[in-house]
Amino acid sequence: RVIGDQVMMPAIAMLSDAFWCGRDEDEKGFYRRLPLAGDPRLAKAEELERRIAQQRDLVYSNQDLPFQFLRQTDMRWRVSVDGEVVARDVAQATILIWHKSTAGVEGAGDASGSLGGSFTKKRSGTAVLETWIKSPTTQTVGAWIGFTAFDRDHGRAYSGGTPPRGKWGRYDPTVEINGVKVEPPALKSAGQKPGGDVKHLLYVHDLDEVAYSDEEYYMREPVPVTLREGWNHVKLTVPCKSCGNHAPWAATFAPLLGTTARPQEVPGLEYRSGPPGRLGGKASSAKRNAGLVAESPAVNDDCALTRF
Repeated sequence: RVIGDQVMMPAIAMLSDAFWCGRDEDEKGFYRRLPLAGDPRLAKAEELERRIAQQRDLVYSNQDLPFQFLRQTDMRWRVSVDGEVVARDVAQATILIWHKSTAGVEGAGDASGSLGGSFTKKRSGTAVLETWIKSPTTQTVGAWIGFTAFDRDHGRAYSGGTPPRGKWGRYDPTVEINGVKVEPPALKSAGQKPGGDVKHLLYVHDLDEVAYSDEEYYMREPVPVTLREGWNHVKLTVPCKSCGNHAPWAATFAPLLGTTARPQEVPGLEYRSGPPGRLGGKASSAKRNAGLVAESPAVNDDCALTRF
């Protein structure tokens, strides 16, 4: 369970890809944030996704361990903070609205006040993330939905326990599709508070380690959502009253088929970061097949699959 809960298999595939294929340069500005749509550097991320998806489907499909990986660079988000649009055409599924920059460790920021991969310097307020998804047919699919960051550590010590029953998060974020709210899943430990203090070996803080069960989206099954034929408006409203080092301001939304352990992209979806028919949002042109191997003829190229 530790391997699955830490998303170890996709991480191993990513690391192996770096060893096998190499990297042209160290893009420190994109440790937590991908280039926006239209940036030629996004093509590198798209190609990396293609290779990791091939590994998911060809190498890891028969293994018992989960492989929680989806291609996401065709997504397009508009990000607003306190009513001000701070970014358009954000091409990723997990958006770190604000996250502490740790100079010299993650390479995500520095002492000069750099955003470090975040979209605002604010540490409180209300963010609104919007995307428009075009579906070729009316269909019910799964969705990964969550409001924590994937690099959060220390169990539930700093995060203030699990969300109350019936809430997506402790500051009550909401998810709407075409104006209809998506209800959060019933967590096994909803409303659980941290227990007694435990002295952490590496820090001077008194920490409270409580094991996770299904709090994170990659630990539980996807939430079913309905996409109607044509364009669908997805809106995430994400308040944060006090963002801290281990409680970043973040949100994830990713439609999928299959299970969390064996996810697949939903074929035929298109995305844009503005209402269709208006200015201010570019539509992504990717129309992916459920079977990813067939769309990528270069399965025998030097970087297609990690060799074992």
